[in-house]
Amino acid sequence: MTSGSILTVIPCTTELGFDPLKLTFIGSVLESMYAQFVKGDSPWQTVEDLIKYMKENPNKVVYANSGAFGLPDIGMAQLAKAAGGLQYRTMPTTGGAEQVLKLLSGDAQTQQNSATPTLPHLKTGAIRAILVVSKSWPELEKMGVPLSSQKYGFTVRNLSSLAGPPGLPEPIRQKLEDALKASMEDKESREKLEKIGEFIEFKTGKQIREAAIQVQAEQKAIGETLGKVLKNRDQAPRAPGRMAGAGSAALG
Repeated sequence: MTSGSILTVIPCTTELGFDPLKLTFIGSVLESMYAQFVKGDSPWQTVEDLIKYMKENPNKVVYANSGAFGLPDIGMAQLAKAAGGLQYRTMPTTGGAEQVLKLLSGDAQTQQNSATPTLPHLKTGAIRAILVVSKSWPELEKMGVPLSSQKYGFTVRNLSSLAGPPGLPEPIRQKLEDALKASMEDKESREKLEKIGEFIEFKTGKQIREAAIQVQAEQKAIGETLGKVLKNRDQAPRAPGRMAGAGSAALG
């Protein structure tokens, strides 16, 4: 299984020794939902409130990311650019769960994150969503949380795909794709995915590969503006520091 930054961001910033796009794509059954969050008692009730504060107080807001340069950085850079240029500091974490903890503790004031680590805290009101940055999050949309695609013209795509080794024989690949599609007709399987907050949408191997190529190209272009993309196989990524383009800065 390939997903998120592993599929579209990390190959452009880190020497992996292989190209994920050369894997044999079997199919996909979900795309993770993603949103911008603040603490439940935050004075910022809307994304406009947050942006206004960030413009009036450059580099005061601390943004918790997932550690290495990944989807949270891509999404925040897009918001910063769409808002006309925002300056903030980033706080690296070990992933989605720690991002939430940093928000709850007050060490960070905002973050972008997926449904799995955030749903329990959303339900208690400990954190609040102010912008849906994935292409959809039905529950949040019903609550009036706006879509970034409609408000700012960008979307953060967090793709997942079942994949096999390069050169997997087509009859085997097709059989696996058919089985994957059939699994989505199982009510129990769908309910489990919905429970953890995944957006269910089946894609064939061809469709998810085409989507991965497109999204990787888009996210690579954003990474290039921040100086995070490898120029060649021998060049290491830029060391953490001030991030260009969107006007963001790393904490440290």
